[in-house]
Amino acid sequence: MERIKSFIINIKAYDLVAIFFLILLTITNIIFYNVLELWAILVLLNIGLISFILIMAYIEYKYGLKIVKIFHYWYLAPLVLLTFKEIYLLVHAIRPNDYDWLFIKIDRWIFGTDPTVFLHQFAFPVLTEILQIVYGSFYLLPIFLCLILLYNNKQTAFEFSVFVIIYGFFLSYMGYFLLPGIGPRFTLHDFATINQQLPGLFLTNFLRDITNFGESLLPNTPNPAAVVQRDIFPSGHTMITLIVMYLSVRLKSNSKYFFIPWGSLLIFSTVYLWYHYVIDLFGGLIFMLFALWSGKYLFNWWRRKIGKEEFEYNHIHQINHSVLKDDKKKQVKFIFENIAEKYDFLNHLLSFGLDFYWRKKALKLSGLNSDSVLLDVACGTGDVAIEAKKIGVKKIFGGDFSFNMLKIFNSKSEWIRGNNIQLVAENMPIKSESITNITVAFGVRNFYNIEEGFKSFINILKPNGKATIIEFRLPKNIILRILYEFYFNNILPFIGGIISGNREAYKYLPNSVEDFDKKIDLESLLIKTGFSKVEKYNLTFGTVQVLIATK
Repeated sequence: MERIKSFIINIKAYDLVAIFFLILLTITNIIFYNVLELWAILVLLNIGLISFILIMAYIEYKYGLKIVKIFHYWYLAPLVLLTFKEIYLLVHAIRPNDYDWLFIKIDRWIFGTDPTVFLHQFAFPVLTEILQIVYGSFYLLPIFLCLILLYNNKQTAFEFSVFVIIYGFFLSYMGYFLLPGIGPRFTLHDFATINQQLPGLFLTNFLRDITNFGESLLPNTPNPAAVVQRDIFPSGHTMITLIVMYLSVRLKSNSKYFFIPWGSLLIFSTVYLWYHYVIDLFGGLIFMLFALWSGKYLFNWWRRKIGKEEFEYNHIHQINHSVLKDDKKKQVKFIFENIAEKYDFLNHLLSFGLDFYWRKKALKLSGLNSDSVLLDVACGTGDVAIEAKKIGVKKIFGGDFSFNMLKIFNSKSEWIRGNNIQLVAENMPIKSESITNITVAFGVRNFYNIEEGFKSFINILKPNGKATIIEFRLPKNIILRILYEFYFNNILPFIGGIISGNREAYKYLPNSVEDFDKKIDLESLLIKTGFSKVEKYNLTFGTVQVLIATK
């Protein structure tokens, strides 16, 4: 009995909903066997899939194999496609009448016209190309969301998201039985001439062919309206995309800045590209609301049965990260000591090599020459100091809190040995008015007290000395900001974590930039601490800022 109980604990909520839906399909095949040519094969397939799910859960319970555990997460992706094709074989055979006439009538009652026909007057190839690409990304959106949650160790939120997305897919499939339809491509427009009537640029026709293939339409299929999948009401694209958008917001994921605009375009594309009537989108919204409401209840019911933590939106489903210390000095030191060896490589990779340009531009703006005495604060592995050496600066000193960073700097450049020191910017053991130039590249946000750090700069700079600061900023343009934040908060920490082996560090870095941008006005703070003039320059669409402060 204990063995059975231990095994059942390994059956996830999404396993349960998959098994239930496969049982429902099996019963449907048996009931309607007289109109289904392949009913016996489909019954055997469903039984095989149910057995596979149970065997996989048992192997994970019995042997704890990592590969099985990983596959236990992701077998649902192909299962969604398999069951979609089974639905194709069932719907039209069981429900031979289409309800497009009803959907058209409702759209005309609401809007006074056919929305796809109305939108066609505004169509142009660039927009069509963009929307076809967005539409084609549909199946990737829930995968991206789940990967982000899994990467951030939000285990319970991840399992709930997988459950409610799969549950949503299966609910939409059931909706196809209720009101089958083929869509405005066939009823209001000429499907055979769609590439001429609604042209794109380069990828549109190819992506359309892929979509058509997924709906069982091969090129030159005779009478495609009779063959195409009946899958328009509710709009599954709308339903699942809305679920992804909602979860990204409620789970407080920075990915919402990507999913909301992208998902909105995707939903709009379903009508613009003639795949759906607008009433289908309303159907998708209703099904989405039901899926989220009932899905949370069902998910937590099973979690209680197996003695696992229940899901709540306002609960933080992630581990306590050891790197997030209360003391900022310890936090910053811990991070940079641990990523020092891969720091240079990741800087160049993750900035697409733009960091070379930023440093060169900042040094050029700072007016350094052969007579300058330069202190590079938060020097890290010395890239700014090395660049300054190349342009003729002879007296260069480096200072950083991280011993491992300084150690790598020493190994890169023999000339710095003896001239770099482990220090904090707020209390530097350097003689007053002995330095002509200070540089800080992407380090000010890591000061534990920025104001004290700037006062320390004033103390050691000679009269008319300059402090050159390079820092990340969030771009003002809303579109650039959305793309920037998505990259900075998701892709950068993902790649950085894999390569450095310390994903916590590369989650701290973008978080520190966002927090810094919202709270700190560097220009005002520099003036407040004693600098007489501050020049400000924006680089690369405002994502990087250079400030030259003169004492």
